[in-house]
Amino acid sequence: MEVTTENRSPGRLFSWIERAGNKVPNPFLLFVYLIVVLMVATAIINGLDLEVKNPTNGELVRVNNLLSVAGIQWILPNIIKNFSSFTPLGSILALVIGAGLAEKVGLLQSL
Repeated sequence: MEVTTENRSPGRLFSWIERAGNKVPNPFLLFVYLIVVLMVATAIINGLDLEVKNPTNGELVRVNNLLSVAGIQWILPNIIKNFSSFTPLGSILALVIGAGLAEKVGLLQSL
């Protein structure tokens, strides 16, 4: 019996998605990488002296360099406030904890 490409196509797609997903690093490392990219981007943009006009009051806003001493001094005390004021974070954390627990106890493998 001959296998058509229509029957193999979804399996190949899922295999590709699984391989791509396995290459994605740990979520914690993703956050660390994004924070580093953000800090480097702020240093570059600050070095270019770019400004943006605030549409609500019309004043010009400059990007603060987060890699400078003043930037690091701003990050450290404000990091908790930044994460706790992000409203969807609670739902996301509950979902991630639940998924991690389900995987750890073997619920996901039994499905």
